[in-house]
Amino acid sequence: MHVQISPFCARMLFSTLAIGCLLTMRPGFADTLIRTGGTGSAVRAISDLGAAFKHTRPGTDIVVLQGLGSGGAVKALAAHALDLGLTARPLKPAERSQPLQEVEVARSPLVFAGVKTDPGLTLAKVADIYAGKQQAWPDGSTLRLILRPEGDSETAVLRAVSPVMDHAIASALARPGMHVALADDEAVTALQSVPGAFGLTTLAMLIPESRPIHALALDGVTPSVATLSNGRYRLAKPLYLVVRADAPEPVRALVSFIQSPRGAKILASHGYQPISTAGRY
Repeated sequence: MHVQISPFCARMLFSTLAIGCLLTMRPGFADTLIRTGGTGSAVRAISDLGAAFKHTRPGTDIVVLQGLGSGGAVKALAAHALDLGLTARPLKPAERSQPLQEVEVARSPLVFAGVKTDPGLTLAKVADIYAGKQQAWPDGSTLRLILRPEGDSETAVLRAVSPVMDHAIASALARPGMHVALADDEAVTALQSVPGAFGLTTLAMLIPESRPIHALALDGVTPSVATLSNGRYRLAKPLYLVVRADAPEPVRALVSFIQSPRGAKILASHGYQPISTAGRY
């Protein structure tokens, strides 16, 4: 018998199996093993941060697990299957009942992207695209909207822009046959492979990639770390580090390293605006 599994269930199954693997993982030749993972947009940055941290801590091994997402990272932390969680949102009220601590360390511009370009893209036009009123690129070719799930952090940021945008996104999510990318890497793949694709991603997902995807200027402002820092570009996806309250010294040392000037430089190279968080942990 062939049983078809939905993409959402498949992702949840993968996360569950991954957490199980982490529970049985052993340091091997390393004196200290730090397990991290979470929101897909931060995976490449944390890999480079971990590699730089290892140079300061010989004998430390850092394993980066992909495919967890923000919610999966929090669950893995609570199950002691993860040491450092990467989330694109603060802890939810129910999650705060657990002995977890969070700190926001960076933000990446939340960008509209596609293989085509639109020099005249505005928030008003974006609302029309989500509402189904605008279905073509400036060259007349068909525009295909790539959505993120209703509960996703990208969707929440965009819905908060205005009541008009909120209504437009609700309309898009309710339309049948829409392409919904469940994870950050799925969204980037869809933006590259679906003809005429248009949708949300982060600068952090695009900077390390050698893919033909354009981060589109919005209301005449190019998304970048600089324009986000000076307030000209307004849309951003946060990056939080989450640890257990009893996190051991090596884990807290990694958090401090990420917050250090060297860590900030690495974050900026991956499309993140570092946030000064000294003394918050």
